[in-house]
Amino acid sequence: MNAAVPTPDAPPRIPLRERLRSIPIRTHRILALAVVVLAGMTLIPWPWSFHGLRYELGRVQPSTVIADFDFPVLKEPLELERERAARAGDIPAEVMRSDSASTTAYARLDELMEKVRTLRSARGRGDVLLPLSQETLVPLLVGDNAGPLLHEVENLLQDVMQRGFVSTDLAGQLAGFRSVRVRDPLGDVTVPREQLLTPDRVRELARARAAARGVPAEAMAEIVLFCAVPNLVFDPTGTTEMVDQAVAGVDPSAGRVLKGEKIIGAHERITGEKLRVLLSYEYWRHERGGSGSLLAVLLPMLGRLLLLFLALGLFVAYVRLNRPELLEHPDDFWLLALLESLVLVSAAVLVRALQLPPTFVPVATVSILVTLLFDEQLALAASMLPLLLVAVLAGAGSQFIVVIGVGAIATVLLTHAVRQRTQFFQHLSLLPAIHLGMLVAVALVDSDPLAGLLRDGAVVAANPLLSAALALFLLPHAEAAFGRCSDISLREFQDLNRPLLRRLMMGAPGTYHHSILVGALAESAALVSAANPVLARVIGMYHDIGKIAKPEYFPENIGIGVRNPHDKLAPSMTRLILESHIRDGVALAREERLPRPVIEGIREHHGISVMGAAWRKARKQDAAARQEEYRYPGPRPTRRESALVLLANEVEQAARGLENPTPSRIKGLVHRVVQDNLESWNLDDSGLSLSDIARVRDSFVPILAAAFRGRVQSDRGSDDANFREKPSRRGSDPRGRR
Repeated sequence: MNAAVPTPDAPPRIPLRERLRSIPIRTHRILALAVVVLAGMTLIPWPWSFHGLRYELGRVQPSTVIADFDFPVLKEPLELERERAARAGDIPAEVMRSDSASTTAYARLDELMEKVRTLRSARGRGDVLLPLSQETLVPLLVGDNAGPLLHEVENLLQDVMQRGFVSTDLAGQLAGFRSVRVRDPLGDVTVPREQLLTPDRVRELARARAAARGVPAEAMAEIVLFCAVPNLVFDPTGTTEMVDQAVAGVDPSAGRVLKGEKIIGAHERITGEKLRVLLSYEYWRHERGGSGSLLAVLLPMLGRLLLLFLALGLFVAYVRLNRPELLEHPDDFWLLALLESLVLVSAAVLVRALQLPPTFVPVATVSILVTLLFDEQLALAASMLPLLLVAVLAGAGSQFIVVIGVGAIATVLLTHAVRQRTQFFQHLSLLPAIHLGMLVAVALVDSDPLAGLLRDGAVVAANPLLSAALALFLLPHAEAAFGRCSDISLREFQDLNRPLLRRLMMGAPGTYHHSILVGALAESAALVSAANPVLARVIGMYHDIGKIAKPEYFPENIGIGVRNPHDKLAPSMTRLILESHIRDGVALAREERLPRPVIEGIREHHGISVMGAAWRKARKQDAAARQEEYRYPGPRPTRRESALVLLANEVEQAARGLENPTPSRIKGLVHRVVQDNLESWNLDDSGLSLSDIARVRDSFVPILAAAFRGRVQSDRGSDDANFREKPSRRGSDPRGRR
């Protein structure tokens, strides 16, 4: 058996998320804006979207329709067809009289009369034959009735040929006409179709005259039909031309609408008459789009596109001025862009495709999700963008702006008070009443009828509930896909019975109690510094979970009388152990699927601080040791909450080893720790102002004083707080800044 030929290892597959992160952030921004623009363009009524509009009898029209041009109102197809059929029926059929046919008929009668005279004379010959029945030959050849019979036949034949004799087939062709126009060299004449003589009508006339003259009726009819020749010939070409002219002359319109005239108002029910006008308007608009002025078609589209770009530009300007950090995180601005796009596309489907009232559009979904995942100020701005675009581009009108706009503001304010998922509908149950109140106010101002108010009220009341249900469905998916975390989800991670916190409590009880206190300190600091207190507390509770792997190497877990294990280790090994608790913490956090902000807080909770004890020990052993080698790898805290946890962690560690921790001593210690971090540039990227830091510093003191009052000083200090090396402001930034 041949050995398998070894193949080179395939290159490792790069996860899609990492590949997306490698794209330049400027490209991300352009693509996100393009997605929102395309979503907004679905609201614009394009010229070719005529076939996508649906007007149905009895449906409520969501927006006012104003005529952009003069146009005739088309008649109903059935009505127009009936008029055309009636006009076509009034046109007589064109027939031509044939004189040769009359001559032939009279010649046949003369020949028949000559044969009768021959047969009745003594000189009758046996070779003379008459193609008549036995019943007709008897009165002709026997008795005295032959003369009167032939006389009446001659009179009736002349009458038939003068009035016009038609065959049975031609009579069928003329059945659809009420009259017939006979074209004759002596002059055209129009007669009712019933006056034309068919074989059946000739028999009826023969019976009537025979009864009056006392001659055999059947014999008289047979002789006339034998001699008569159809002398009217149908002219289909002339008849068709006359019918086409008559049909073309039927006016297809039933009125005219002038430019600027209101066809139907918003929230009005579509009646039969309104439906005919609306369909006519869309038909003529489609016709104008195909053959009308190109400028007249392009200008409205360009105007709507300009409105779209202006509204989006204002929103981007707001974000750049007030929340510039969002533009630096692709996950954040992609989440915002997709939420806006979702509402815009759903509005296009509901209003444009399904022709539902605009008040069905779930603008409140953006209000809820942006409030939960970002903040209230951004949620208000994000709600105004779809509100304005739907109102202007989709023609929703001022009522939509007032009712849904006020509802969006109320939604943001009420969502801010939601603390648990079960409170979603408890708090948001007030929104239907707010929407209905605004609808009633607008209806009273506009003097709308009560019936329309009741009809719109059901939609307006259902809108916030549907929006809340959609937001509740999308919330976990948005959190998982974009790494955001709402306060609702964060509060679930505060549960002390979660497996990771229980592992910390059982494996590293000192670290567990330290983390609980750090979480409380960070939360109190967040309340005075415009940070998120829930996020700050959760980061504080989880910031040291990496110590589960080696709890005995951290002072808060070393029992009384137990020697510090770092005394036996080289400073470089101590440094590796201290660094590892951050890496292990990040790995555990990812394994437990903690939110991205919490993972970032774990990575940043030491910033670039110096490992005080390890650095001092290294310098004592080697004067050439470099301080930069004994700094945490960072990065610096990039959000307020991470910075608050960093400060809370250090002041708690420092206060733990403080002798006689009186409030004044604790206050002085807190001031020193905070000042050290300011001088080491550790807080430069956090977004905290000096006034914020001052308030944070003061908030730590009462909590620490209550926690450590009467505690005896420990002979084991912190690994990185009590023994931090205070850097000189004269030196260089450890990350390269001057």
